[in-house]
Amino acid sequence: MTFGIPILKNSNYDLSKFEFSFISVKILEIKTNEFKEYIKELNPNFETANFTFFKDIIEKTQINEERFAIIFDDYKKFNEEQAYNIYKILLILFPSGLQIDSIIHFRVDDEFIQRAAMSKLENPYVSTDDYLFFEDEFLPEANEYIQRIFNNINYKNYIGLSIENYIQSFNASHLHFSYLALCMSLENLIYGNQELSYRLKRTVSILCGISKNRTSIIFKNLGKIYNLRSKIIHGESYSNKEIFIKIDYLKKLVSRVLIELLIHNIGSNKELDIIITELGFGQRHKISKEWKLYTINTVTFHETNQELI
Repeated sequence: MTFGIPILKNSNYDLSKFEFSFISVKILEIKTNEFKEYIKELNPNFETANFTFFKDIIEKTQINEERFAIIFDDYKKFNEEQAYNIYKILLILFPSGLQIDSIIHFRVDDEFIQRAAMSKLENPYVSTDDYLFFEDEFLPEANEYIQRIFNNINYKNYIGLSIENYIQSFNASHLHFSYLALCMSLENLIYGNQELSYRLKRTVSILCGISKNRTSIIFKNLGKIYNLRSKIIHGESYSNKEIFIKIDYLKKLVSRVLIELLIHNIGSNKELDIIITELGFGQRHKISKEWKLYTINTVTFHETNQELI
């Protein structure tokens, strides 16, 4: 059998504080004794050539830079999809330069564990200056949210597709590709193709608006977002300043949309469309009985409800 240890980078926050024990997983900073002990338990011959690469990773990590390993309490229960979902949930909650730097692959033969390979996944297009930042004040809320929605990620439905487009927006080689991927993430919410622009603005606004007035502001902001999308698609001129301002807002908005969608966990965009049609601005709490207010990221929570320049 084989298993792996994904290594995360670009976080100023201690990711080990996020709780994944409900799936028997931990996130450990690789310079900690706890991580070293975990490696030793895998194979007592920690000092052998098969494991010295961990020392190299630790030594090459800058003093002020931390890297985090996603580990399963029982390596035999390693689940690659779950490991990636952990990364995706963190990126949904905190739009940032967080990325999987590499995956250390192991092979197990007759209970003997040895390193088989290392996949380098670091993406050169991801900003290495955009670190994940979080406030301890909201940690209990974040951990409650993570446990509640973890199993709601379904790659076969519209939410899963929206998540994939959001994730891909961080990996795009050009800024306008990132912008379009984020727009596609919102468009995955809409059933059919009639009155697409209006229904999209209304759906996103109701999902994220913290009040009737703020819902109206988001609706107007989306008009500005989609004016720029139209310029990009049709080859019209636009300034770099315009796209920088709007893409920053757009990332935060898609983040909040996904946070809300995963709470409601409505099975199809057709069903979501029917529900939204019956609601007014400021009524996001009526979308489903599953809804609960989660702030978690104060930046995205408040800034998405502010008027876009």
